[in-house]
Formats: sequence, C-alpha cells, structure tokens
Amino acid sequence: NELRKLAGKKGDLKEKEVEQALDKLTVCEARENNSGYISEHIDEINALFTADSFEEIIQNLQRKDSEFSTLTHSNLRKNSPTSLLLAFHQLREGRSTHAKALIVEHRLMSRRFQDPDFYEGVRAA
Repeated sequence: NELRKLAGKKGDLKEKEVEQALDKLTVCEARENNSGYISEHIDEINALFTADSFEEIIQNLQRKDSEFSTLTHSNLRKNSPTSLLLAFHQLREGRSTHAKALIVEHRLMSRRFQDPDFYEGVRAA
C-alpha cells in the first residue's frame, strides 16, 4: 500500500509525495447520506452561511425562523466554541494542496491537544 510506504519514510517525506497520495484517495463528487437534504436547503444554507465571521453566521441562524436554522443553531451550540472557530477559519483560509492543509491541521491539533479545554470537552462528551 502506497500510504504504508509513505508512513515508513517519516522525515524523508516530500510534500509532493503526500499530495499525490492524497489525490489518489480523493473522492471527486459530493455524496449526501440523507438524499436531497442539502439540495432542499441549499438556498437557505447559502443565505445563512455567507458571512464574514462565525459570529455573523450565528446571528443569521438566530434571526431566521425556520426549522432548518433552529436545528442547525441547536446542533452548533452543542459543540466546542473554540473548535467551531478553528474550523471556520480553516475553511475560510483554505490551502492550495492537501499536503499544505494537512500540515496546518497537524499544527492546529498539536496545539489544541495542549489546551486544558480540549480534555474537559472530551471528558464531558
């Protein structure tokens, strides 16, 4: 398996090799588990989530009086605010390659594991 070969290289691993391996694994089309759910709500999703900040998204969800916005807001409130903000910023900033995105993800999670709030969140779950 190509991933096992890459894992064995450790420090000798090149960014291009990681990118090529991940590209082979990438699924090119989106799939919906709840067939049609996203499609049914796409206009509302675009309206609610087209915002410059995470706080603005939350305000949009609170202002909109629909079953979708209420359920989405309720689900977001169950998650760690820090993790939600990190995910928002990661999606906003994006990266040009899988390898670069994985590097950022590794750095974020390495630091996140040092935060006492992370362990409290795991304990509480």
